[in-house]
Amino acid sequence: MKIACLLFVALIVIVNVVAAIRQVWVLLRTKIDVCNGVIVSSLLGQEEEWHGGDNRLTIYRPLVEFEYEAAGRMMRSDRISFAIVKTSKRSEVEKRLRFYQKGKSVKVFYNADDPAEAYLKNPRNHIWTSVFWGLGMTVFGTAFGTMIWKVVP
Repeated sequence: MKIACLLFVALIVIVNVVAAIRQVWVLLRTKIDVCNGVIVSSLLGQEEEWHGGDNRLTIYRPLVEFEYEAAGRMMRSDRISFAIVKTSKRSEVEKRLRFYQKGKSVKVFYNADDPAEAYLKNPRNHIWTSVFWGLGMTVFGTAFGTMIWKVVP
């Protein structure tokens, strides 16, 4: 039983660490160019999530669309960040939307090999998120594995 538990924990850790390493590799290999753009629309997105029975939760996210010129063409995108941010706190999204008002000039970070892939925040900032995720999973696996080794017969 102990070995099965340890193998299960090891599998979870290995999958997460490999995914983190892959994400870092992809972000490091992607050539990011920067250009100027303009916010075309800035709205508060809202959707309902059901959590069983009558339990529902309203989820908010910023819906920001921007226009930019890359590779000699005008393009549009709607990604603020590499990570998609959703929250149940409407005030957090409203606060974020103040930075992206319609008509505002912004820096756009786009993939030089695929200019349609563009963000308002540098996607390379997420390299550290992936590194810390991989390290955290390693610490989790070590701690949990040690606990299993000592507790499970």
